[in-house]
Amino acid sequence: MKAAREISPIDVQWKTFKGVLLFSDLSIYFGAVKKMSLIDLAEFLKIYYSHWRSEIFRQKGEILNMLGDQIVVSFKAELCGGADPEWCAALSAFHVLKDLKKWREDIELSIGINSGETLEGSWEENGTKKYVVAGDLINKTAHLASGKNRGIIASRNVAEILGPRVICEKNYMKLLQSGEEETVFRLVSLKL
Repeated sequence: MKAAREISPIDVQWKTFKGVLLFSDLSIYFGAVKKMSLIDLAEFLKIYYSHWRSEIFRQKGEILNMLGDQIVVSFKAELCGGADPEWCAALSAFHVLKDLKKWREDIELSIGINSGETLEGSWEENGTKKYVVAGDLINKTAHLASGKNRGIIASRNVAEILGPRVICEKNYMKLLQSGEEETVFRLVSLKL
């Protein structure tokens, strides 16, 4: 009989977090990657990440993960300088989308924005701080960004808080778990 391998536990510091998650997915990524050399891909991602990083810092968000073309960001009320975290997330999404289109006209993003409560964990590994977000909120936010609707897709609770500051189009999206349709909102433009 084989001896069990020893598993060293990760000392994850968990806390609940109430705020807004933004999940971004780049629709041209897979096609673009096939055509690029690794050096060109590295340059493309450097510019792509830089647009996000600059705007997220400006809006007081926290980048939790960048993996390939997917970006996960959290916005919390206490960090948004008195603004709604939903507003900070929406501003980030609109500004990044506009800036990326100036850089490359073929850029098409699917951005999901959702709010609620979830788990946030962090730990240190080899001198680097690692983060994880877990729970239904991240799953639903990623689902908003994975549909065939391109652009910025917000949950009903986010659209209600944004209110008249944003022009929205009502849409429907099938939920992965149940197959039921849920009302979502495509954020079309800011009303400033």
